[in-house]
Amino acid sequence: RSSTITRQATPRAAARIIAPRDGSLLALDPDVPDARERMLFEAAAPDPALAFVLDGRRLGRADAPLLWPLEKGRHRLALVAADGATLDSVAFSVR
Repeated sequence: RSSTITRQATPRAAARIIAPRDGSLLALDPDVPDARERMLFEAAAPDPALAFVLDGRRLGRADAPLLWPLEKGRHRLALVAADGATLDSVAFSVR
């Protein structure tokens, strides 16, 4: 008797951004070189079929945490499905 294990896709309701939090405000540290400052992007229920999209630019798959080099300004991070549907989004600022 054999059995097959299949990985089910993440239910859309479970797909959400857990880092950063909506409304976060980060300040660049003058004592840390700009090239070393990073912000963590992380999704609950990581899934390779989902992607992080920042300000309209696809950053990569959302199946693992991502460290993004900080850029000053207001930003919107979205969690996007393969069909282009936005499943969650957060806004944050870096100054």
